Amino acid sequence: MDLKKMYREHSLRENPPGGYRPDEVLIDTVGGKLVHGTAALDLSNNAINSLYLAQEGYYVAALAPDADLVADTAAKAEETGANVKVYSADITSLPFPNEEFDLIFDNRWFDHIGNVERDKYAEEMWRVLKPGGHLVLVTVQCRNARGCCDRGDPYGRFRPIFDIEEIRDVTSMYMDSRQRLFSMLLKKKQTRS
Repeated sequence: MDLKKMYREHSLRENPPGGYRPDEVLIDTVGGKLVHGTAALDLSNNAINSLYLAQEGYYVAALAPDADLVADTAAKAEETGANVKVYSADITSLPFPNEEFDLIFDNRWFDHIGNVERDKYAEEMWRVLKPGGHLVLVTVQCRNARGCCDRGDPYGRFRPIFDIEEIRDVTSMYMDSRQRLFSMLLKKKQTRS
């Protein structure tokens, strides 16, 4: 089945033919109606996640770190007619206005940036989210709400500017994972504490 036909005839949430399955955490969050909105920033590096968000009614800005991922996502968006625009940009200096997005989905981009960039990342996510908007962060960094490993504690980084609504172990959702993975559902605070 071609991608365009599959996109028009099947919900990506319902395990469509051809292996076009979005990230389980994204399905749980958006499909489970934990978050609502009309504009999403996809940092997952997976075109299918961008298409799923568009299918759920979001305008999607997809950010990819290299030319191949930008081209792949742009081609799939064009083929399906999905409301997705693809960008290549610095994650710590996003090309979007303040309060642009209701939802940001990051599947492990945070894990691949340095310690100094992580503080800038947190500030940028806060800047581009609308009031009450959500950041969904899938990371190997967070073992629990108080103690995290490697290059700093994401809980401590996000706590001053986000309310942490949920942290859960999602390792079982990623069959190929050799590491423990956690999902954090963060809601933008109105003011910084």
